[in-house]
Amino acid sequence: MFKVWCGVAVLVSALHAQPVELGLRLIDPHVYRERELVRVELTGTGRGTRSEWQFHGFVVDPAHECGTQEKPCFPPVMGLSPGEIGISDPSARRIVAVNHYVPRLTPGRYKVRMLARRMVYETSAQGTTGRYAEPAEYRTSDAVEFEVVSSDANWVRATIAACQDALRGSQPRTPEENQTWIAAAQQLAWLDTAASREAALAVLPKQESLILVGLGQTRAPAELCDRMQARMALPDQSVSTGYVYAMTEVCAKAHLPPAPVPAGGSRPVELRAVIRTAPPPATAARPDPQVSAWLEKRREYTEGLWDRASAALAESLPAKQAEPRWSAFATLLQRVEQVRVNRPPRSDPQWVPALTAEFARTYPAVEVARQRYLLDMFTSTIRSPEVAPLLESVLDSWKPGDYYEAAQSAIRGLNAIDPARAQARLRAELTRPQTWLGREELAMLPASAVPPMDDALIAALAAAQRPGGWNPQLRMAALARYGTWQALPKVRAIYESQEDGCQPELLAYFVRFDPAYADRVFHSHPWDMHAPPSPCTVQIFMRTAPLAMSPELEKYMAAYLMHSDVYVKTTAARMLGRCGSPAALPALWDALRYFREWWKGKSAELAQNGEGIHFEVELRNAIARGRGWVALPSDLRLIQAACSSDWCRSETRSDLIDWDGPPRITLSPSRSGTGSRVAQYGDLAGLADVEGKLAQFPRGTRFTFDGTGREADELRRFAAAHGLLVTAR
Repeated sequence: MFKVWCGVAVLVSALHAQPVELGLRLIDPHVYRERELVRVELTGTGRGTRSEWQFHGFVVDPAHECGTQEKPCFPPVMGLSPGEIGISDPSARRIVAVNHYVPRLTPGRYKVRMLARRMVYETSAQGTTGRYAEPAEYRTSDAVEFEVVSSDANWVRATIAACQDALRGSQPRTPEENQTWIAAAQQLAWLDTAASREAALAVLPKQESLILVGLGQTRAPAELCDRMQARMALPDQSVSTGYVYAMTEVCAKAHLPPAPVPAGGSRPVELRAVIRTAPPPATAARPDPQVSAWLEKRREYTEGLWDRASAALAESLPAKQAEPRWSAFATLLQRVEQVRVNRPPRSDPQWVPALTAEFARTYPAVEVARQRYLLDMFTSTIRSPEVAPLLESVLDSWKPGDYYEAAQSAIRGLNAIDPARAQARLRAELTRPQTWLGREELAMLPASAVPPMDDALIAALAAAQRPGGWNPQLRMAALARYGTWQALPKVRAIYESQEDGCQPELLAYFVRFDPAYADRVFHSHPWDMHAPPSPCTVQIFMRTAPLAMSPELEKYMAAYLMHSDVYVKTTAARMLGRCGSPAALPALWDALRYFREWWKGKSAELAQNGEGIHFEVELRNAIARGRGWVALPSDLRLIQAACSSDWCRSETRSDLIDWDGPPRITLSPSRSGTGSRVAQYGDLAGLADVEGKLAQFPRGTRFTFDGTGREADELRRFAAAHGLLVTAR
């Protein structure tokens, strides 16, 4: 079933049952104080045929602003109560606070019932529509009764202390302990006194999302706005991006007028969800001038507050304690990224140099668990030559026994700002007895940047294969990538002397320099597509192909697209998409068409065959998103016609949407080194990959791109040189 909330369709569980049985009980029955959370457990079960029921809030006696069947109580902000309940089975249990639904539980006696409303489904050629049954049909649980009395200062002080103690304890290890943390965070945020608000901010980042959402419902937004701004500079205050965002929301509530009612007033909206087989038609609504003016005023206010807050946070960095400092670094770096993608884009904040200097000064003290995350974030955001000494110091400080991640992050950052310097470091690691270097880092060092060093690479491999040696597979990969043809006799002797006949990295050397020899290796076992493959076959697909590709290797891999073992042919399809040349395309198309013929008329059987569907999608992805070629809309429509599974069709529809208008270019230096995109081709690793993909498109292809900065300018020059048209979105 779908539940539509604020115009967004969300899946919730459903009951194919009539009648419905609802359960509601108090977690800890007692006389409650005002602002004390009244926690209840909700359950739902049912038996029957076609009717479906959906949680529909609470009915309250006595009702205030809400609480009747016609106007049940819902939380004013999503996130106050963790999760909604679908009426489905005895395991559908949720613990929620009644206070988050009922606006004001003032002193008095209350009866509360859970409400469910019936929904029905209608299926047509356009899809399946879920709507409330008409006339409306409701069910309620039995009532829970409780009393609320006035609070006093002693109770408030004791509750604050108890919540602080719970949240300052050790990390929860059991579901019960986690529920205790959730209850403490929600209660502390809900007390809404000056002291409780101060205490809630002080325990951050513990249960941050719950605390910030709860504080957002404060009855004193102006006071909380001031305190959140004042606390940002405290040495022990954790300030995340979520903190600043919550602060801007509270301050806007305090200092801006409420949103105007659109012209014509608000209109009731029918709750309806549709599962479509095609994207819904786009509709353009004319903006209301008053609403547009209010939104612009609010944007200016919150952006100004963000600017002031981030400047104050940057100024406070030297005084911050360790944990809050690392959080502040992350918040400020995220702010730099946000400023750059704003429309219109803006220049970097003035505090960036100070942030850079402070990061370089304090990074050595960062706890090991955070080093890679922070360094990745920093180097992907701040690309300044001033950072190079820090990155080289990280590389210099690495020693055997340390984690590899920080050093590998440092070399990626160094490569982004000074490739020549990074390549010098990489060359030095190729023959070092013990190294942080991994196969992924070899991709930063082109073979053209490595002088002939066959003897040194062979000696490094020999040392790695002795007892206690270091990563022989890495040494074989380096020899395959950077060795020369003059070393062929020695490498052949090494290969043939191996006890283990499967050496996919060394085999890549022969793919480069002696393809006939490699082909003899490929043919050293029968290509029987109904027998188990050679133990080395899949390893060749996964480890040889990324290092070197040849027509012989492509032919070998393409043959296994028809193998009886689904894992083998799925791996072949995936690796041909990543490493193959355009010559691999006919075999991929043949395999996709054969798959369709095989499953024709057996759609129900295919729907139960997850392994088969996965293979089809890998074939589809290889053709539609392969790195060695471009699939244009005409190709995508052919793929769509050849698809047998819904997953295949869905992925292809997604790719076609990228061509609905000029396709986009996104240059996104993510912390993982990927994230850039051209049309349907995602996870490209920065500018070089984007330019490589653009070079495959026909001259005259039009793209949209809004990037700024040095790399963006370089990309536009590259596109113009290749006859591609790039315009702003």
